[in-house]
Amino acid sequence: MIQAQELSNSDGRSHPDTADLLLAVVRTAGSAAARALQGVGAGEERVRSALAGVERSESPVEGIGPSAELKTVIETAFHGVGYPARSGRISSSSRWPAAAGSRAPRWPRSA
Repeated sequence: MIQAQELSNSDGRSHPDTADLLLAVVRTAGSAAARALQGVGAGEERVRSALAGVERSESPVEGIGPSAELKTVIETAFHGVGYPARSGRISSSSRWPAAAGSRAPRWPRSA
């Protein structure tokens, strides 16, 4: 996400979108996702070239932060791997994952 934000900032935009996330993933050398994309011929230059002809009109959530589409992509990925339930950070009976020894605000669990 940090790389996606940096990419959007370098383009003069205040919020990352799904294209920024895709570029950030393909640029993360050695990651499984980058290797998979490169395995099907989608390296950084090819992805950049393909995105150059695509209109980028995703709006930020509530005027700030990532686009609504990017938020959906990230939430779907987390749900796909069972996060946070599988990580042990949330119990099935709890609505919020507990922070060890902390009373800090906790992440809400989406339905």
